[in-house]
Amino acid sequence: MKKRNIVTLAVYFNLLMCIQGMADTRYTVRPGDDVQNIIDNCNDGETNKVTIYMKPGKYDRFSAKSTIDSTPRFISFIGEGDVTVESNLGYYKAPAAELRLNGIVENITFKATHPKGVINTTDYGAYAVHADYGSMNTLFRNCIFISNQTAAVGMGLTHDSKVHFENCRFENKSDGSFGSCWKLGAVYAHTAVADVNLVGAKLDINSCEFEYPEEAYDDIVLQNLNGSTIDFNMDVNI
Repeated sequence: MKKRNIVTLAVYFNLLMCIQGMADTRYTVRPGDDVQNIIDNCNDGETNKVTIYMKPGKYDRFSAKSTIDSTPRFISFIGEGDVTVESNLGYYKAPAAELRLNGIVENITFKATHPKGVINTTDYGAYAVHADYGSMNTLFRNCIFISNQTAAVGMGLTHDSKVHFENCRFENKSDGSFGSCWKLGAVYAHTAVADVNLVGAKLDINSCEFEYPEEAYDDIVLQNLNGSTIDFNMDVNI
């Protein structure tokens, strides 16, 4: 496996100031709690920002997204200790987390695995985090993303999206036996399919680490579709 360390001086492009602050509604969850039910019924919004604090332990996969024609979810997820969110199915439609957030995700490990010995080279494979559902303004901090099938994180960034990763680790641990897109590096990001000739999508990756197969296209794979572009910022010190 190839490894690259990223060391930068963090610049938050106003993201932290925009989405940090006192939550309007707070929840504390523990392993075994129905996190998905809270997400589905917390009534989050621009005037009711929700923070879910997660106590140490292992949690089932969850989805915190909205349709592209509606607003993002105003939810933050904060791990308090050793927190893991895992999906063990391996399939593209079953990542550890589906996210479209105006919020913060912090101190959480997301893992997408599949049953031992199972081979499937036709399905795309599961990201640890999939974020391809519309505009978002998200800060990921002190998180680990692990996929045994493809890139650890897969994103579709609209022209008005801002995503920042700070002090995170991305691991693509695939060997080609499960998932047809296992060469997509540790991070895969593309412009939104519906955007044509638009600019403004912003992706910053600071102080992060990457692990990915030797045969992968690169550590970070960016795809600019339909004339749109992603403003990508990362300082590298190998």
